[in-house]
Amino acid sequence: MSYPSPPPDGPDWPPPDGQDRPPPDGYDYGHDQQGGQNYPPPDGYPPPGGYPPPGGPGYGQPPYNPYAGYGQQGYLAPHRGTLILVFGILSWFTCFILGIIAWAMGNSDLREIEAGRMDPSGHGNVTAGRILGMINVIVVCGGIALWFLLFMVMGFGTAFFH
Repeated sequence: MSYPSPPPDGPDWPPPDGQDRPPPDGYDYGHDQQGGQNYPPPDGYPPPGGYPPPGGPGYGQPPYNPYAGYGQQGYLAPHRGTLILVFGILSWFTCFILGIIAWAMGNSDLREIEAGRMDPSGHGNVTAGRILGMINVIVVCGGIALWFLLFMVMGFGTAFFH
């Protein structure tokens, strides 16, 4: 787009022919490539371009990963932190199998989070659920071992004293 030269006695605004004049720095803030309005950025900000799409993550869309390298997917997998935490808590009140599941899922998710392939916002819930599941499994296995030991001692005791 070419701009008419300003009149010698100074520019009158708006120009009589309806065309915009270019800004003094040469960057056309008035129009973008599609013909829409493009307003200048605030002071201290660079001209538009190179920014991620506006709006951020929406409903059902995983969070954007700005650190994804060339050829990698730019979105992270969702974490299962709440599910792992619920399994870790329920393992204390229902069955200890949920503790084993929380422990295994927590290990898997923490590996994915640390590798940068999963949303890191669930790190706390994943860690808490994993630890609850671990402690529950250790306590239950220790209780089962003590129970067997008790019956073995009682069984051997009755065999020796008869």
